Amino acid sequence: MQWFIDVIMAMVADLLAAFKVTIHGQLGYFNRGDPATNDFAVGDFTQDGAFHVLDLSGIVPAGARAVAFRCQVRSAAANKILTFLSNGQFNIVNAGVCRTVVANMRHEFALTVNVDSDRKAKYHASVAGFNIINCTVTGWWLR
Repeated sequence: MQWFIDVIMAMVADLLAAFKVTIHGQLGYFNRGDPATNDFAVGDFTQDGAFHVLDLSGIVPAGARAVAFRCQVRSAAANKILTFLSNGQFNIVNAGVCRTVVANMRHEFALTVNVDSDRKAKYHASVAGFNIINCTVTGWWLR
């Protein structure tokens, strides 16, 4: 029976190698670990309804192609939106979105955002909408 398991494992390893993913974690998802504090807070985001660049190069290593975020948001009003896009992307159809559904209640989100080769993304925050924004990079995917 072990020979059968070995054959299946070899086939899986070949398939993963074809897609440049390894079992040993050389490529693929990397968990950041246990950061002591949030990477970004409300004062780090310009809330003017326009798109702004979010530089992640001090957190995410070169070669990253996507970043996992954990974000908490709160606003005195419902339906305030914080949107994350890949830098250079313009359509929000494929974006990470944090939306306040209920006023004065903290909402938590897990997002995946593509980054460009400079490890930058962009964001759009509703005009003067949030009194709490806490975002932390929880991990990333390497090319």
